[in-house]
Amino acid sequence: MQVDKEHVKLGIWGPTSGGKTTFLAALKIATFANTYGANWAITSLDDPSEAYLNEISGFLMDQEFPEGTTSQTGVLRYRLTAAPPSDWLSNIGRNIFKVFGLSGEAAVNIELNIVDYPGSAFENSRLQDSRYENLPEALAKCDALVFSFDPIRELDGKRENFRFFDNIAERIRRQTFTDNPDQLQLGQFLAVCITKFDDSRILERLEQAGIFHLPDSIEEDRPNPTPEQAKFVFDYLAHKFLKNAIETNFHEDRTEYFLSSSIGFYVAPGQNFNPDDCSNLEEGKIRGEVSPINVLEPLMWLESKVRQLRIKESR
Repeated sequence: MQVDKEHVKLGIWGPTSGGKTTFLAALKIATFANTYGANWAITSLDDPSEAYLNEISGFLMDQEFPEGTTSQTGVLRYRLTAAPPSDWLSNIGRNIFKVFGLSGEAAVNIELNIVDYPGSAFENSRLQDSRYENLPEALAKCDALVFSFDPIRELDGKRENFRFFDNIAERIRRQTFTDNPDQLQLGQFLAVCITKFDDSRILERLEQAGIFHLPDSIEEDRPNPTPEQAKFVFDYLAHKFLKNAIETNFHEDRTEYFLSSSIGFYVAPGQNFNPDDCSNLEEGKIRGEVSPINVLEPLMWLESKVRQLRIKESR
């Protein structure tokens, strides 16, 4: 793993229509939510990154889905910052941030270089395309990776998520192990984002299996699942080939799971969350206000882990 001392280089991959573009679009909206009481902001570090983020997030703000990535967008460069207000420095706030290895006493500053490709580029046949021939090398040079796991594809028992994962993991291994033949696993940190968590088909399957339940009372907050719950859900939904591939390629202590939703759950204006009327999708369109779930958190976790490793290696 190549370590750049000034910023984290983050790669995202996953199947076509798996939610990667919508995830990035939700990132800007998530910064408006004062996550953990902090005042978050995302700043584009060059004009192409700014234009791309504004375009795709604009769709979500208008309650429409952005079009998926159709070509390599290049390296998208952003800085995430969090400046906690003076009345936020409570023990609760500090402890929450410490979960991610971040300080509750100082502003958070996360610089991200995101390598984004269309989902079709991760198909094995497309890797021969000259437009995508550098994709494995680009991902191999990332400090951290996000795999966008599409649970809808698992409902019919097919292995599409595994195919998209393994096609790239194999190429990254080849790229990495050529330089380090004694290395057994990849050195990157990996966040597995189980996207479309809000989809009624997924929730119904999980509730029927007793794996995950929505809050029983409308007085309760919207669901905000933990990594432990996410891993439980992943183990239930994912094909065994994919689970084995992740365990084979990535260190267990460098892998985390997140139940994510780029659009969140529906809450009627002026009302509380109602588990009997919470789908934010209606005939394929976004029904209400977009309220992302676990979009910032994977990036916070990845950045903190990379930074902790750099501190350890510098001693």
